[in-house]
Parts: sequence; C-alpha cells; structure tokens
Amino acid sequence: MKKANFNLILGVFLAFAVCMMTSCKKIDDITNQNTGVVVDDGLFCYFDFDDEEVVDWQGNYIGINSGTTTSTDTPSGEGKSRQFNGNSLLFIEDNIVPSGSSYTINLWFKTETNAQYLLGTDVLYLDWPCYSLNLTESSCINYIADSPIYPTTTNNPISNYLDNQWHMLTISVVNNGNLAMIYLDGVLFESTQSYGNNGWSWGSNVTMTFIGSAVNNNHAGKFNGKLDNFRSYNRALTAQEVQTLYNAKQ
Repeated sequence: MKKANFNLILGVFLAFAVCMMTSCKKIDDITNQNTGVVVDDGLFCYFDFDDEEVVDWQGNYIGINSGTTTSTDTPSGEGKSRQFNGNSLLFIEDNIVPSGSSYTINLWFKTETNAQYLLGTDVLYLDWPCYSLNLTESSCINYIADSPIYPTTTNNPISNYLDNQWHMLTISVVNNGNLAMIYLDGVLFESTQSYGNNGWSWGSNVTMTFIGSAVNNNHAGKFNGKLDNFRSYNRALTAQEVQTLYNAKQ
C-alpha cells in the first residue's frame, strides 16, 4: 500500500515537473516570438503591424484604427504592413516614445506622394503637435520635438523616394537632446543640431500619439502609402545597429 502511494505521489510529481518545464518553454517561445528583433536592447515600443489589431509587442500600447488596412507588402516579404490612404491614421492614447534626452525612432515607409506626416503627438488634447516627423519636398525629413527643431539641409527631396520601394528611416537623438542623427536606409543622411529648447526631454503631458498624421483627423498632410515595423528605443542606436536593422529588413 505504501509503495502504491509512493508511486502515485512520484507520478504526480513527475507530471507536475513536466508541465512546469513545458510551460516555461512556452513562455520563452512567446518571449522570443514577441521580440524577434535583431536589435532589441532598449526596445521601448514596437508595432510590427502583422495583425488586424494594432498592439505593441508587450501589449502595453493599443492602437485605435481609423481607416487603415493591412497589406502583405512588407520590407522583408514576410508578415504584414499597414496601408494608409491619405485620409486614415492610427492613434494611441499614450506617448510611445520614451521620456529622456537620448532615444531612437525607427520605421519603414513606402510613400506614394510627396510632403506628408509619418508621426505626431497631441499635448493635453490641445490639438497641437508636441513632436512630429514628416517627409518634405524641400529637404526630405523634418523632425520637431516640441521646441527643439532638428532641421535637415541636405538637398535630397522626398520625391527621390517615390520609387515604389521600401525605405527605412531612423532618428537617433543624442547629446542631451541637442543632436539628431538621421539615417535613411541604414546610412547617415544628416547629423543636425537642434535649435530652440535644447536639452528638452519627452514630458508627461503627451496624451496621444498619431501614426500617419500630425495630430488629428482634421490635420492636413496625412500619410499616403505603407508603414511597417515602428519601433522606439530608450537609447540612441549606433550606426552599426541601424545598419544591422536595415540589412535584416526589420
């Protein structure tokens, strides 16, 4: 009888151990699947747009869709991207760029028109962009972070990128917010000093982030094209890391 009880207890213990090992493996697998990025150190927010629902990799940020659709056209040829029609956007009721004076914004775009907004925020619902990232006809990239403005002067208009190809854009802010390293397709496009409120860092007043628009449904210059793999980091990526992301088509 005692032997039977011992065998029963041993069997239950072994079954529990196997279950725990399987559960741990599943958790690890889920973690690896959710990250899936060749450069994930300091990853703060990540939308891969592979699903109909717009949820970041940790489930911390949920996007509300206003007219965008999914597309199987992606930089890597796998997964899905997000199609914007010039009158659509995604919005997240939070700040998806980390607070601090050193950070990175990274995304892929395939544009169908010239000047348009890729990203913007609202401050305390005042309908005024705290920061915005837009493609311009004159100098390709315009990045505004509240008072600091990071102007580009390189003669490389966005019309050069109306080529039905995917392009990766990276904004890496360093030096206490005073310098922005702007990369296109993994290569340094321009290093630009800020002017305005130098050393500004993301504040807690940001209440909403827009992808594909500057601030709201009524704002002009909405994006017309496809976006994929939006990421923000709580640190400045190095030139080598940016190149690694581009080579991996992430």
